[in-house]
Order: sequence, then structure tokens, then C-alpha cells
Amino acid sequence: MSSFVQSAKIRRLFTTKSGLAFAKIKAMDKKLDFSRGLSQTSAFGQVEWAAVRTLLLALEYRDAATYHHSLRVAELATRAGHTLGLSLHVLEELNLAGLMHDIGKIGLPDSVLQKAGKLSKNERGLVTLHPELSAKILAPLPRFDRIREIIVQHHERYDGTGYPEGRFDDEILIESRILAVSDAFDALCTQRPYRDPLTAEEAMGWIESEIGRQFCPVSAQAVLQVVETQMSEGEKPGGNSKLELDSFSQRGNLSEYANYILLNT
Repeated sequence: MSSFVQSAKIRRLFTTKSGLAFAKIKAMDKKLDFSRGLSQTSAFGQVEWAAVRTLLLALEYRDAATYHHSLRVAELATRAGHTLGLSLHVLEELNLAGLMHDIGKIGLPDSVLQKAGKLSKNERGLVTLHPELSAKILAPLPRFDRIREIIVQHHERYDGTGYPEGRFDDEILIESRILAVSDAFDALCTQRPYRDPLTAEEAMGWIESEIGRQFCPVSAQAVLQVVETQMSEGEKPGGNSKLELDSFSQRGNLSEYANYILLNT
């Protein structure tokens, strides 16, 4: 077991892109029984992690709001996956899919990506291409086959009315179903130029109303359980977007990366 897992109070120093130290991670004393297997090495190597870091950096410069959204969604989805007892390897893939699920948006024109108001029908049509664009961007990474599938399916709906393929029920990967709920929760709670954000309670109510239609009941309940637990403990609901590039760019070890996401909130 790594020293990261063994220590009850872990302090790590992260740096800003200018190289200056900006924070110490608070002591981690959460009662999360993640898994005894956290010391195993990641299924992904330095090449994959370097690619993720580079792509996220590109996304941050292209659209900072989407970058931070991706971090929050990855965190919330990972917690929900843990609640459902997914394996370490599946959780890692879910993490990476969350981080990369909107990377295809860097291929959208500024007139769509940066538009202040509501999108037209044609513009919405362009946006619906982003899951497949994301998969194409990740195509050079052979170990990301499953991650690409998760991303392509994250806008499918439980009742079959989603895109791009109109999959329904368990035709949709469980990771994609979790990602869909996490994505929606964060989007609802985020300020938009054309609407105010919902409160966590309002967003939870809307998600509950869509169970069986847009959302898988099991996945929705897992995400809602995570949010309810956070609220009961006085934490900010959802993902907290504390993860920075330098906190994982040099790591290929799930025991460090997943613990940071799961415990540091």
C-alpha cells in the first residue's frame, strides 16, 4: 500500500502554470472505504497521461468554463461509480471519460462555443457532434477504446431519444449512464448567459423527474446519493473543480489520482 493511502493526513503541494506554489491540500480524514487494491498501478502509462494533460490544457485555453465543468463532472461521476461498487479499472476509465467527455468542443466554431445566447437549431446540431469529435481526437490512444465508447454514448437517453445512435436502457454503457447524470447535474447548477443556475435541490428534483426517461434509475440514484451525502456533511454538492493539471499530469497511478478526486473535497 502506498504512503498516499496509508497516511491519514496527506499534504501535497501543487503549482500554478507559472510554477509558483499556490496551496497545500488540507488534511484528508474522510471515511471512504475506496478499495484495498488502490496500490495497483494504472492501466494507462505516461503517454496516455501526457496526452490527457495536453488536451485539457488546450481545452482550458479554448474554453475555461468547459474545462472546469469537465473536472467537476469527472469527480462527481467517479464518486457515483464508487457508490455503485465499480472496479478500480472501470473507475479510472470513468474518470478519464469525465475529463475528456467535452474535448470535442474544441472543434466547434467560436460562433457556437462562445455564443452568449441560446443556440439556433443548426447550432445545436453542431453541438451534438461533440461526443463523436471527442472520440476522434482520442483515437490515436489505443488504450482509450473503452473511454471513447463511454464518451460517444454520454448523451444517449435511457428511453432511446438521445444521440448519436438512439441507444436505450442497458444498451448504454453503465459508465455513460453515470456520466450523463453527472454532466446534467453540473450543467444545471452552472450559470449560463441565458439563465441562472439552479440550486442543488432544484437540480436534484429535475433529475428525479427525468428518471426512466432521460436517466437510468440506478445511475441517477447513485449521483443523487453522492450529492445528498455531500450536502449532509456541509460540503459543496457535485464536483468541486479543485483538481488542477499539475495534480495528476505526472502520475499514472490510480492510488494517488483517484484518492485525490474521491477524498479531497
